Amino acid sequence: MVAMKVVVLGAGIVGMTSALRIVEDCGTAGLDMTVMADKFSPNTTSDVAAGNAEILNVKTGLRPMREMIRLEKEEKKDNLSGKTVQIIHNYGHGGNGIAWSFGCAKEVAIMVKQLLQKQSTKSRL
Repeated sequence: MVAMKVVVLGAGIVGMTSALRIVEDCGTAGLDMTVMADKFSPNTTSDVAAGNAEILNVKTGLRPMREMIRLEKEEKKDNLSGKTVQIIHNYGHGGNGIAWSFGCAKEVAIMVKQLLQKQSTKSRL
């Protein structure tokens, strides 16, 4: 079976929690995972994911937020290869990324698991 390529965009709390949850729930067999970001630890919020952060200051209105989080699957055709690719969107958390990352990551892992099962079923036919 060909490994399913999984690309996680972003190494902040939402991206890294999603990557970790995918590995925990789906394992590494059948997955080829890459995390792509412009910044990695120690320059991201994922360093404070464990709750060890010291509050230095409180400010509001610093992070833009969507009306609703975008957490859904999308199927698109890659114009270069002609292949169909699956995209799982998980963004728009605003300043609530730390609070919502674990639940959203669980949903992402469920979607990846479903795609892995679908791929496994197709390859047997």
